Amino acid sequence: MLFGYVVDWCKSEKTSQTVGHRTFSALALNSAPEASGLPPLLQAMAEDSPDEEDAFRPTVQGLVIGWRTLLRQAAGPTGERDLDKAVFAWLDAALERYDLKSVVFETLRQTVNVPGAEGPTLRETLRTSAQWWVQGQDRPYSNEKEDLKRELSALLDQDLIARRNQPIGSHPSLPGAPGDASPADAEADAA
Repeated sequence: MLFGYVVDWCKSEKTSQTVGHRTFSALALNSAPEASGLPPLLQAMAEDSPDEEDAFRPTVQGLVIGWRTLLRQAAGPTGERDLDKAVFAWLDAALERYDLKSVVFETLRQTVNVPGAEGPTLRETLRTSAQWWVQGQDRPYSNEKEDLKRELSALLDQDLIARRNQPIGSHPSLPGAPGDASPADAEADAA
């Protein structure tokens, strides 16, 4: 139920950059000591018994809405940002836990796969954070991290090509995404 409220806060123009951003950041970043370093949202995805009555699994659609909130607020110069910390935590999880890699990649891909001028900005903001994850301040380089970043980048490129090959007006839209596709969106996607 709490995650539903967080998604609603992230969707709302009035609360997305305040309470939506803060609460989603907390769920995407913090990890309980017994969670093996996983953020709570990824810990919920990694639970062994999803059939239990009280088990919680966030939807990818809800995760995408929250991630877009982080990316929108963080677009611009890099530095000590919640977005970077969240990207680092989620890519670390994808690197260390193969069972989480697909949900991490799918969530991040859908997050930046939006029509219009916002798409390239979100994509480049994510790519910048992913590059800092590979080798940024206090982040030692490793071939495994470079390979994972390249794999994610290749998937983002595939999505971009697929979006450009779609007829104008048929770009899928996710609830919480700004506006529907228009001819101007096709031009902005080409940027």
